[in-house]
Amino acid sequence: MLYIALFVACDSRHENPKDDYITRSVVSFGNPSRMYRALQKAQYSSSFTIGAIGGSITQGAWASSEDKRYLAHVVSWWQTNFPNVQINLVNAGLSATKSDYGALRAERDLLYAAPDLVIVEFGVNGGNSLYYSQTYEGLIRKIYSMENEPAVILLFMTNDRGINWQEQQSEIGYYYGIPMVSYRDALRVLMDSGQVTWADVSPDHIHPNDRGHYYTGGLLQNMLNHFKDLFIIEETRPEIPALPPPLFSDKYQYTSLFEAGELVPVENSGWTLEAAPLGGTCWHGNTPGGRITFQMQGEALLLSYIKDHADMGTISVTVDDRSWSTHDGWFEETWGSYRNTVLIADDLENATHTVAITLLNVPNDFSMGNEFYILSLGSAGVR
Repeated sequence: MLYIALFVACDSRHENPKDDYITRSVVSFGNPSRMYRALQKAQYSSSFTIGAIGGSITQGAWASSEDKRYLAHVVSWWQTNFPNVQINLVNAGLSATKSDYGALRAERDLLYAAPDLVIVEFGVNGGNSLYYSQTYEGLIRKIYSMENEPAVILLFMTNDRGINWQEQQSEIGYYYGIPMVSYRDALRVLMDSGQVTWADVSPDHIHPNDRGHYYTGGLLQNMLNHFKDLFIIEETRPEIPALPPPLFSDKYQYTSLFEAGELVPVENSGWTLEAAPLGGTCWHGNTPGGRITFQMQGEALLLSYIKDHADMGTISVTVDDRSWSTHDGWFEETWGSYRNTVLIADDLENATHTVAITLLNVPNDFSMGNEFYILSLGSAGVR
């Protein structure tokens, strides 16, 4: 294939095979059984579904067209190798979101389609905390619990400083035996050898351009070629290991999500249900003292709201009359608004809880107003 041929040509420039950037991109091949099953499905079925969940990179940021996104190169590989199969793509990438909101929305945005292969891309959208380890693991366990037993590849992108959350997320990948690909590690070899600069592959500090998406797609193709070359596709069905006990927690394997239009207040003073600036609906408040309450069940509760470089306000959150946290809607960056998801209560009894949100009269020092937009509430641990 064209993409792989390009990479092979570049390979010849490395005298030491250990420095080869394709080799370095492979964090782990993992347990091959699920990928074997996916290859069998493509060989013997009439349709095959590729799914992906992640942030703006997966959504396609800075690719000049849809066919330039890294996922287009993945689809191309399956179409080329299995020309008699209808290849479907479910792209659940959503800008500026992390594994917490990913775990909440996985069923709605991705798993409803019963994908045969899922690429998980939150390498630059996460954090080094137990919370993000739990939400990332919960997302993985959701996918691995699907009846059709899909294959998974974890993809680790990077920012311009070579920083991502690969070490934290790969710990989970190793535990579950998941194939893992690192754009960060591959790019580091290319940049150290002088073959590319960051400006060659990205117009900003995170998002790949067409060339960056092209490299990413080629690294994923390399992983797929490994498994295709490893197996003779036959009728036998390899045994897939049972889902092991959780490494951190299975709490976020069991979630519920209610967007604003689905949230029915128990009490409301000063908030209105409106069209949200990001699309969909929101509960909008701008009068200090305005209070709205909802009831949610779960061991952990999460809130999504808009952050923006505008006249945004601050809220306080109480759960069952216990003060938990305050959250500021002001955002220091100027590139636009985004959905921010936060944990508002944890280690709760698995029961119904009352969530009260009050708009405070203490906006950020850089804000001149009190606008606040509630997008959703989610819960975890509802088994």
